[in-house]
Amino acid sequence: MQQPSLSQSPFHAHSNTSTSKTNIAIIGVCEHRIHCIIGVNPNERIQSQDILVDIEVEFDITQAALSDSVNDTLSYVDLRDLSTELATTRQYQLLETFCVEFVNRVEKDFGPKGALSCFIQIKKPQVMSTTKYPYVSLRRSFK
Repeated sequence: MQQPSLSQSPFHAHSNTSTSKTNIAIIGVCEHRIHCIIGVNPNERIQSQDILVDIEVEFDITQAALSDSVNDTLSYVDLRDLSTELATTRQYQLLETFCVEFVNRVEKDFGPKGALSCFIQIKKPQVMSTTKYPYVSLRRSFK
């Protein structure tokens, strides 16, 4: 069986970017550590703890690929900063509430700019000695 040449491969990166194709990418952060008040137990309401946050946003990078400008994409720094801001100012009781409020903000702030969906997972590594971590995750499509 004859193998396709690189130029025929759908995975071959071409140097010229076509505007007729849509390019959907995943932009995110993995295990962003945030020190915050979060939880329902009495000690969690007074003692800060670390949480680990994973974020993935599906984003249309077609324009960014053409312009090579950060202004045309979603910055993972913005995702990191938004998660830190929400976690440290709100002092959530439930991870579920944090997940929903984060995804709401991503949809509001970045949906009009090309965000198509968002996934967030929040892990509490210091809570249970018998597990690596408990977690809550949420995935939502914006379209």
